Amino acid sequence: MKTKILIVEDESYTGAQMKQALGHPLLGESEVSLAPDGKTALYLLSETFFDLVLLDVVLPDIDGFKIAKELKERNIPFFMISSRDLPSDAILGFQAGAEDYLRKPVDSEELAVRVAHFLSRNTLFDGKKEGTLRLGQWTIDMKQQRVRIDQTDAPLTPIELKLLLLLAKRAGSYTSTEELAKGLWPEAPPNDLALAVRVHIRRLRTKLEQDPKAPRYIINKWGAGYRLHIEQES
Repeated sequence: MKTKILIVEDESYTGAQMKQALGHPLLGESEVSLAPDGKTALYLLSETFFDLVLLDVVLPDIDGFKIAKELKERNIPFFMISSRDLPSDAILGFQAGAEDYLRKPVDSEELAVRVAHFLSRNTLFDGKKEGTLRLGQWTIDMKQQRVRIDQTDAPLTPIELKLLLLLAKRAGSYTSTEELAKGLWPEAPPNDLALAVRVHIRRLRTKLEQDPKAPRYIINKWGAGYRLHIEQES
């Protein structure tokens, strides 16, 4: 099955360049659609399921963050792309639910690598843990790399799923923020990734914990990192 990617970009040259970059052999067979504005993007999203959206922050008709909110509500993963280079912009992007944040001009090779890594989750684990972990009503199947609530797949974005599985791999032991960042974005530079990890941890706690301010399952310790507290392992 082809991977479906939507590029939301009003600059025709940049959009064409990004589309060409997604033809990289790393991505295999991909079906890439291009929306020049927010209205077109919302129409395409209503007609087609996309595996990933590359979203420009500044669009001519709709604020990119409004579309980001829509994507987050639908659990559609997205990267935010912007010509603005303030650190606070990246923070806002991650807080809006972005899986990654890239600054223009976007390097074609880097874009292909980041997208390919995001879409490929088959090599996440080395198979040392293949049992089932239980966190309240949540069940983590390490072998199938799936998380369920009862018999239904948990409403996690791909990056949240990957983060939870990384923690589950070393359940009971602390994993540093830097180690989690490397596991999530091995090709990305280390700058500011610790903040991105904390943002995704907070989002994961909101979905998993009964009281995110007093977490029961995702525990952190200053200087040590994060650990997953499990109730049952089989």
